[in-house]
Amino acid sequence: MQRIVHVVKQYDVILTAFKPALRRFFWILFGVVLGMLLVYVIVPVKFENNAEPVQLGDTYRDQWLKGLAAEYETWNEIVATQGATDFNPVEEAQTKLIDAGITTDDITRLQNENADNAVLVGQLEALKPVADSIKGDAQAKIDQYPDPGFWNNVMVPLLGFLGMLIVLLLPTLLFAIYGIYDLPLIGPVIKRLTKGAPTETDMKLRAEREARAVAKEMAATQRTVFDTAPVTQFMSTYLAGDNYYDDSFAIELADANNTFLGECGSGIADTIGVGDPKKVTATEVWIFDKNDISTVTHVLMSEHAFNDDAIRAKLAARGEPVLAAPGATTVLETQTLRAQIRIVDMQYGDGALPPHSFFDRLTVEIAVWQKEGEAVIEPPMRVMGTGTQPLAPMPQTPPPQYAPPPPQPAPQFAPPPPQQQPPMQPRPQQPPPQGMPPQMPPQQRPPQGMPPQQQPPMQPRPQQPPPQQQPFQGPPPGVPPQGGGQYTPPPRAPMPPQQPGQQPPSPFGDTGEVNY
Repeated sequence: MQRIVHVVKQYDVILTAFKPALRRFFWILFGVVLGMLLVYVIVPVKFENNAEPVQLGDTYRDQWLKGLAAEYETWNEIVATQGATDFNPVEEAQTKLIDAGITTDDITRLQNENADNAVLVGQLEALKPVADSIKGDAQAKIDQYPDPGFWNNVMVPLLGFLGMLIVLLLPTLLFAIYGIYDLPLIGPVIKRLTKGAPTETDMKLRAEREARAVAKEMAATQRTVFDTAPVTQFMSTYLAGDNYYDDSFAIELADANNTFLGECGSGIADTIGVGDPKKVTATEVWIFDKNDISTVTHVLMSEHAFNDDAIRAKLAARGEPVLAAPGATTVLETQTLRAQIRIVDMQYGDGALPPHSFFDRLTVEIAVWQKEGEAVIEPPMRVMGTGTQPLAPMPQTPPPQYAPPPPQPAPQFAPPPPQQQPPMQPRPQQPPPQGMPPQMPPQQRPPQGMPPQQQPPMQPRPQQPPPQQQPFQGPPPGVPPQGGGQYTPPPRAPMPPQQPGQQPPSPFGDTGEVNY
């Protein structure tokens, strides 16, 4: 039942929007039905099949004459071959010439037009004596159906059409100039039937109210269905003549406290031209964030205002300019809120101002979300049972309170005992480079002025063999190797013995090093 009611309401909304068009369609249908009744019932048109060959046009009369000439020749041949019969070709030809109103002049004209056709010319020549014999009767038949001429063929239908237009347009012009209630004879009667005529102001206000109601109902049916439901969603409609258009809406969470988040709305930003009502060339949409304590505004501009540098510069201080177009969207963002503005419907006004310079109708949709990461107060969830009554919410137990642990005293660390440093060993003297005398310590150098003592030649230091590398013995006892099991190192080949003065082999193989 609820679905049926919903469908009926939608039908009422659609029907309300199309009422003006349906009203015009009704009057057109009424005129069509009245015209059909007039021509088929009241004054029916009768079609009679009583036309004669003499009423044919010149082209069809010529075809009639050619066919008669060929038949007349055939009839004469039949009579000549079969002898006398009851059929008389001359009488048959006379009857057909009289029915078509053909005279000797018509036969002569057709012969001149077909002079290159000798057969046709001979056949027509045989009909001339027959046409001369009935010349008076043929002319009388022509006079019986005179040519209507240009007046009857063209002017009479044209004047009838103009007269019908005058009859139909005259009442319309009178109603438009004087008004239906001011006509001398019809006005008082209509006033008495309608119990007084509404004033022009009342009619204008009623028309504006109806237009606004229709626009709002149409806008309500065009709401956007989002995958993520917004916190709130509004429709704002501007109509020409609303000089105080300024809608504002509160943004609140759907919780028990109706937490207030901010406000949003739409209003007039700028007008163009002079006079009343105002010609709105730009509107503004805005959002106020309570947490941000700031207002973000975008200006929806008409095509003329958007392309005019002076108007754009003037409105730049109010907000970011946006070209208004059906279906266009823009986004307003603050610290914790995000609003999407969509132009649901718009129409430009007509007048002496530049085209597409002011709005006649503008409907915007404002959908507001709370940004992710901001605190959102969720409404309490109620678990529904299998019955008709909802289950009571489960009692919420307070979280357990944990006492902080007692403070522990800071550990006292004793400084380690000083370690005995081993006595420093004297650095071994390196042999001097070849070509330079050995240097003596300062305490063993002789005093200056004394000849140096002869030193024995220095013997080269014998080369010590390199230490033998010990094979890997595995991890220390008690420490299991990684991966489980007991580790056994692979066998390695023993190093060859080193000779004195020979460099040990490189573990990386022959690197190609050259000693200079």
